[in-house]
Amino acid sequence: MRRLVSLLLSIGILSGAFIGCSTNNQKEVSDNENSSNISSKEKNNKEEVKNDNKDKKESKDSENDTKAKKEEKSSENKEVVTVKDGVITIPKGFKIAEITFDYNRKNIVELNEIENYSDLDKENIYGAIIGKNPLEVGNIDKDWSYNTFIMKGFSINYPNFFEIQKDEVPNLEFGITLRSKDKKMEFSVGSYMNNMGNDAKEEFENLIETFKKEGKVINKNQDGNTFSFIVEKDGFMEYHYGYISIKGDDVNTFIYKYPVKYKDVFNKIIEESKKSFVPTKQFPKLSNNTNK
Repeated sequence: MRRLVSLLLSIGILSGAFIGCSTNNQKEVSDNENSSNISSKEKNNKEEVKNDNKDKKESKDSENDTKAKKEEKSSENKEVVTVKDGVITIPKGFKIAEITFDYNRKNIVELNEIENYSDLDKENIYGAIIGKNPLEVGNIDKDWSYNTFIMKGFSINYPNFFEIQKDEVPNLEFGITLRSKDKKMEFSVGSYMNNMGNDAKEEFENLIETFKKEGKVINKNQDGNTFSFIVEKDGFMEYHYGYISIKGDDVNTFIYKYPVKYKDVFNKIIEESKKSFVPTKQFPKLSNNTNK
């Protein structure tokens, strides 16, 4: 009897141990499964975040590319006329329009397109405009390109949404004035007599004092033979750039007037005009690399 009781007790103890072991094993398996599921879920979440960030980056890159292409399309044809060391290089396909000036009335009489640069009547014309279509007027909000204006004294690149004003006297003593179709933007280039015999620094300081009375003068800069500044007034900006080769010489200058909302566009335009503004004594000679 005692042996039977002992045997039953032994069996009960072993069964309890086996059940406990089985329960623990099941718990460990369940814990492992839960841990595996959590780890997998975290991994999936990380992958989703990573892919989401990648999609956002690709979307942003695509937007930037589209914006850049739109700006490039709406800004300008990158081909421009260059003048260096008295030699002009004209891209293939560019056309030329010569400007006839009435020196008695001091206004432009005619704009005539000619075939070749060598055909310019340099002794009798006022200047010339060179570009893909020099007589066509662009649109600042759509498509435009750079034209080049040349005359005895200088050459400069400017945007073709400005057009010649035939019936107006230029703002400068010696030069030309162009306006946008709506007359809200203006471009003048030329020179004026340095009556006070100033150098660039003296002329700059004199102009700043004068224009301070007309508006807010910003972006003031004077370096060597050049100076520049902007006058801001009534929602418009007027950029002035000047160059005096030696003290007392004439002041070579160009001026842009435009609404403040176009300041970013004009920052680029001004840089191109500054880079291309070349004072010369005569009309530049034609480069051998030009098909004109």
